[in-house]
Amino acid sequence: MKFKSLLLIPLFAMLLTACGNSNSGSNGGSGGGKNSSCDTCQTRQGDAVDELLPTPVTDSFKFALADQLEGKRFAGNPGEKIDHYGYVSLRSCTDGDTANFVQDDYVDEFGGIVSIKTRFLGVNTPESTAKVEPWGKKASKFTEHVLTAAQEAADKESTASKKVYNIVLINNPDGGNFEERDSSGNRWLAFIWYRPNSTADWRLLNLELVEQGFSRNQLFTDDPVCNYRPYFEQAEKRNSECGYRVYGEIDPGYDYEEKTYEYSLWKIINDFDNIGISDTGSSGVVLCISALVVGIQGDNMFLRDLLLDKEQVEKGETMLAGLYCYAGYNSSVCSLLQNASKKYNMDGTGVGLIVRFFCRATIYNGNVQLSDLKSTTTGKKGFKVLTASNFETYQEELKWSDVYEKNGVVTYEDLNKDPKPLTLDTSELTTRDDPNTPDIMYDDLAPYHYQFVETTVTIRSVSSDDHDDEGGTGGSGYWYKGNANDNSYTVYATMNGKDGAKLLTNLRIDTSLYPFIEAATFGTSVANDLTSENSPVGKSWHVTGYLALYFGKFQILLPNNYESLHYLYKV
Repeated sequence: MKFKSLLLIPLFAMLLTACGNSNSGSNGGSGGGKNSSCDTCQTRQGDAVDELLPTPVTDSFKFALADQLEGKRFAGNPGEKIDHYGYVSLRSCTDGDTANFVQDDYVDEFGGIVSIKTRFLGVNTPESTAKVEPWGKKASKFTEHVLTAAQEAADKESTASKKVYNIVLINNPDGGNFEERDSSGNRWLAFIWYRPNSTADWRLLNLELVEQGFSRNQLFTDDPVCNYRPYFEQAEKRNSECGYRVYGEIDPGYDYEEKTYEYSLWKIINDFDNIGISDTGSSGVVLCISALVVGIQGDNMFLRDLLLDKEQVEKGETMLAGLYCYAGYNSSVCSLLQNASKKYNMDGTGVGLIVRFFCRATIYNGNVQLSDLKSTTTGKKGFKVLTASNFETYQEELKWSDVYEKNGVVTYEDLNKDPKPLTLDTSELTTRDDPNTPDIMYDDLAPYHYQFVETTVTIRSVSSDDHDDEGGTGGSGYWYKGNANDNSYTVYATMNGKDGAKLLTNLRIDTSLYPFIEAATFGTSVANDLTSENSPVGKSWHVTGYLALYFGKFQILLPNNYESLHYLYKV
């Protein structure tokens, strides 16, 4: 993929294209300082809108605690002493105002590094995950780029005797102005200071997001430690006057017209660069999807194509493609499906329904998926269930299919309506790792990527020499690991292949599942019970779920545990 000027411009040089060249000057006072060379707002058009804005406030704002960081801890377990500021390392970025970090001495009871899910204070960038808004993807890429570059520089400068850190988290919940965590209790709240390298000045990313016009100011309180409000207000003042980015500019990468395109799931996967939300900041096209629901995870759907794509057939492929649709939390999609299932005298789960809806395509953790789902049931872009009685209204939307190519028409009888999972026989699998596909560890599983499958796995315990990468979490002596702040967890397992091959293929149980799968379902809720009669370690289970990549290996996302569908049982 090619990057537009927003990402190609050296971020730390901060080219001052919007207002001409500028001298930052010092603004050491509480109110900052105005840059006199930026008195005139510029009319930015075309690619110029994607160029970085000057950031005199961020450039001159100094980190008061820069020389007081050694030995400080931003986060920790209950009962441990924490300082609410300290060095961290980047694990991953979620969007423009959310990222995951790790702190060397913040570990769980098994010695594994705990991920610090962090929501940035003082900002609210446009959405780019469950829904997509103008400037959302570019805000996300900006945050990802600066933090990744800072972390890569730290990794490069670190030695065996000295670790370098270029990212710091800070908050002051004891002051009464900020909470320690967000309302969900799952994400820490923080201001993020970073530097391009160990000799550069620290920069406040939250402030920079406002000054770059990727967020309006959301900081309205003073604080004795995080006394940043005047700087946020000054950073916003310029953009408010000039109407930059979220303050009024059109995002050239966003499809405001929202012209819709009808594609198969296969086409979306195989032509994602031209269809989906991209690294260039494009919002992708609005998609009209008609597909079969083969599984449900919370309000999210596991889908399968209704027909083979004509291009797919030309390539000699015969497997109907699948894809995950992320609807977000509390979107009521599951209720819509269940109500429709009862209405049409089905099993009441929603599995087996044919649905038509509008969305976009994106990539998450290396997987193509659908997001920005329009879940309302009214209007031209309303969420619809297709049946024999109304299918004729929408049959022209399947012109991409091989059936239409052959017959000039698609009937309801032509459609695939079988929601049964594909059977994944592990007996011939190997641990083959093709160097031409470096993002995938087990290439024998690649044909089942994006498929809703049923298979057999054996639960294992994690030891210090075989633990999954998963961002370097580490630790040993457990068969599952959960998140302390919600119910989600991972069960560690293998697929047993040919000639004793063992393919690490973990099970992921999301907190949104309903009915939920408690850890005790596997025999015990004690994670470090590896040997008792109730321990699941070494025992095989029939599982049904969606095969997706996670840190280069495949994991199985388990669906809502509907008893009638017999998804999960010991064999």
